[in-house]
Amino acid sequence: MDDEFKRQLQVADHKGPDDNDVGEFQHMLKEMRESNKGKKLERVIHEEERIKQTRVNFASYPGKRQMMERLKAAKVAWKEEVKEKREEYVKRVKKQQQVGQQPKYPKRWCRDQKLDLELLERVKDWNVEDELEDDTIKPKPETEYGFKACAIYFKKSDDGWQPDTHNHPKFKDGKFPNQKISVHDLIQPSSDAYTNPLSEPCGEDRLRYFHFPSNNMRWIEEAMARYYDEDSGNHSDTQVPSKKSSKAEKLLSREYWRGQLHGGAGIAGNSIAGPVHARHMRSRCSLIPLATSSGAWTQRGRTPKAASAPRNPLAQPPKFKAKNFAIFLPYLHWETNSRRAKMAQVIKEVTKELQAEEAQEEKRSTTTIPREETQEKPERGCLLWRKDRRAEEKLKKEIEADDKGDQTGTEKKGMFDVATKWKSAKNGKNLVRKKRCKLGTYLLALAQVADAMDYEADERLLRENLHGNPPLHIRRTLDQSYFLTLEDTSVRDKDQVVYRETREGRSFHTRNTRVVMVDQLWLWILDGNTIITSFPRRWGRNKPDPSGVHKSLRERLESTPEEEIQSVYDLALIIIDQCSRVFFDRTKPLDQRPEVMDLFASAIGTVTEHTTIAYESFWRNMEIRSMKIAQNGTNGSAKHSYLDINPEGTLLRESQDVAEELQIMLKIYNQQLHVVRDFRKILGHMNGESKNETDEVRTLIKLLRQNPSLAGDRSKTTLHQEVALPVPESTIQEANDLLELIRNRKSEIQDLEEAALQRTQQLQGLLSLKQQQASIIEAKAALARADESVKQGRAIMAFTIVTIFFLPLGFIAAFFGMNNEQINQSSWMTLNQQMKWMFSVSTAVIVVSISIAFSPWTRATLTAFVKIPIIFVLEYTGLRALWKYYIVGHGYFEEKNRERIDWIHGHRKRKEGKEAAAKKKAMEEYESVVGKDQRATFKLVDSFLHGEKEAKETKAKQRVSGKRPSLNFVNVGRRLGNGALKEEREDIEKGHTTIVEDEG
Repeated sequence: MDDEFKRQLQVADHKGPDDNDVGEFQHMLKEMRESNKGKKLERVIHEEERIKQTRVNFASYPGKRQMMERLKAAKVAWKEEVKEKREEYVKRVKKQQQVGQQPKYPKRWCRDQKLDLELLERVKDWNVEDELEDDTIKPKPETEYGFKACAIYFKKSDDGWQPDTHNHPKFKDGKFPNQKISVHDLIQPSSDAYTNPLSEPCGEDRLRYFHFPSNNMRWIEEAMARYYDEDSGNHSDTQVPSKKSSKAEKLLSREYWRGQLHGGAGIAGNSIAGPVHARHMRSRCSLIPLATSSGAWTQRGRTPKAASAPRNPLAQPPKFKAKNFAIFLPYLHWETNSRRAKMAQVIKEVTKELQAEEAQEEKRSTTTIPREETQEKPERGCLLWRKDRRAEEKLKKEIEADDKGDQTGTEKKGMFDVATKWKSAKNGKNLVRKKRCKLGTYLLALAQVADAMDYEADERLLRENLHGNPPLHIRRTLDQSYFLTLEDTSVRDKDQVVYRETREGRSFHTRNTRVVMVDQLWLWILDGNTIITSFPRRWGRNKPDPSGVHKSLRERLESTPEEEIQSVYDLALIIIDQCSRVFFDRTKPLDQRPEVMDLFASAIGTVTEHTTIAYESFWRNMEIRSMKIAQNGTNGSAKHSYLDINPEGTLLRESQDVAEELQIMLKIYNQQLHVVRDFRKILGHMNGESKNETDEVRTLIKLLRQNPSLAGDRSKTTLHQEVALPVPESTIQEANDLLELIRNRKSEIQDLEEAALQRTQQLQGLLSLKQQQASIIEAKAALARADESVKQGRAIMAFTIVTIFFLPLGFIAAFFGMNNEQINQSSWMTLNQQMKWMFSVSTAVIVVSISIAFSPWTRATLTAFVKIPIIFVLEYTGLRALWKYYIVGHGYFEEKNRERIDWIHGHRKRKEGKEAAAKKKAMEEYESVVGKDQRATFKLVDSFLHGEKEAKETKAKQRVSGKRPSLNFVNVGRRLGNGALKEEREDIEKGHTTIVEDEG
């Protein structure tokens, strides 16, 4: 809303309708008020003021001022660029107008160049410096981070409970069911000037429902104390329940509150106890009697004495006082992957800060610190194969130089960026990144600030309450809710089926990649007329959010008829159903909410299709291989690439992931089913039902109560007597219907799980077949190798026998054939000298050979002094490339030999084919020659019988009709041509010449 417009609005309110200066504006204001738009206008003005205050508050938070400064700098840079290039833009637009050329805009833009000139004219008077903010607006941090609770009231009517708009000074403007109050006001104690809505008395003719938008245990403890109008009690684990305990302390005793917390071992102080996502309340439905110290019978399956003792089934049920219920159950929801990643980042930062504080406290408490612990670890480089870091430092400098003008960077560049640069450089890409334009930089900074402002409240709530006492419960992903001991599940979260199916290009609406989340519903039913719930909203404001649970619940209550809600328990069942039906509600518009069931069905269908293709490919390759074996008579030449298990292994992993996620979802719905079943059982106990009663027995008892005469009781003549039950029968029926709905949802997930498991079994069967086929091939190859080994053994045996026979003879002959002084009086060497040379050289050769064969040190030495120099010479002289190009392995020769053998075997077929082709060619040549002879003979006969004149007339007719000559003339021509071909050679040549002229 413009400031000038607001000023005119104030003037119009003060001046009369006769003032001519503002007459038009008054007329417009009058029309708006008459059309009931005045409140909307005031709301717009209020929203603008709220946005300004929000910006000031956002800039005052630590770590956010730098973001706002980057935004201002980007805006100023963009304005300077536009103002500098304004004249250039104007000339370009005018030139296009003169030429008549239209700029290349998308058709949907509907741009007009006149509008561009008007905008550029306005740019001329731009003030480059950003406008100064209003100094009168001071930072006002919102208490409890600006979260608002919802209050919904009902009042008693003849048919049931009808909606009611409650009047309270702290309630924001709104009617049923959209009345809201800040969380700070709802948990603030009552005083003389303020009465907390929770502390207000609630009669039997009213129902009320309060909702907190986060699983913050501190809010719940404060709210319960405000409900009983008590001070904040002690709910620590060391507190022992006693008669002096307050009502809020009894309601939130350890058995029903902190004792049900899983993963909260560090709740007694600000310490870390396992992963944060392991923190959740165990699914449970508990009946909390304030007069006793234990109500565990409701959870262990035992019935109270009133329900287990023998009684008259026709007797009136005992009168129960209003009971207090505590219900905890998980349910499925969703979140965008970007918001989930931001939430995980904040959790890591807060956890690291707490760990650093604990480490500092430990250092302060210790007197001596070992030297090894104080030494900082060297930074791990990405170029591990280089001893010097010159290339790494050079890449770092390039990154800093590229990002020097980038004002939107929010994170410090690390080694990942260096590795990316190095990889791009190796692939031949340019290391210098394209710089963003000023407008793009400004829009990006603006988007970052808008996104940060959207989830700023959730971020502050998470930072200040994550490890508090009591702690805040975070939203968990599907894998975090199941793998409670894993420290980091980011890789598994990005492997979700919904994540893969909603990526860009995989889904119809791909604005954001989404993941499945597991949230918690905390619900308390107090004194039979008050419900307090707590479950989280999506990260950020996300307005509007049609798939929000509480938004959907308010829309449902707004259209719910009065007779549908007969008690507070009906309202509780509606809340539970709304949480359970998030992914099964087909009545909601298709916003960003993923159709989870359809996505899982699509993923299973894709796996099924690929499995079918894999089976067909396997059997086709088996058939081809069997044909090759039959033709060649050997299996050594067959290729075994079809036995590669990589494609089927990938499909098997994907199928197992789908089945695993469906099993996690089944676990969630099993917990919901158990909680609702326990709730239904407790409601039946309140009506006097025994533990072993079936639905048929309950229906019969109800009929006998209404008609005592059917049971033989003649003293009571009143028929259709209404029996006042603590819980209406319609509520019991609604609980049964909700149980059936949850079973149906569970069965739908179970059908998908069975389909995924079937695909898994099929893939395992295919892998087993491939393994068996590989075993068969290996067994055949082993048999072939065994036969070859037998043949080699026989050859070696023959050589051994020959060697044994000739070795002594050769040694003796060589020994006595030596020339020395002792044998043949040779003077050049004696026998002793020859023996020394023989045995010394043999010993050296034996030692070197054995050391090379069995000593790693010898082999390493030879590699260093022999192999490396040889490889160096071969590589740098080009001999290795020549070897690779010209010298080939035995496999290549074997393949060529097989082709030559096949070519030799196909000699007969090739010969027959050549003969058939020669015959066909000869036949075609013969037919062409015979055809020419027939036409030449026809011309000759025609000239003999009719003369040249008639021949010309016949030629003209043939040109007109285009018909071939009759068969009789052809036969005659053939006879005459065959008989007088040698004698009438010149006439035939003349006929050929005539035919050629006619065809020309």
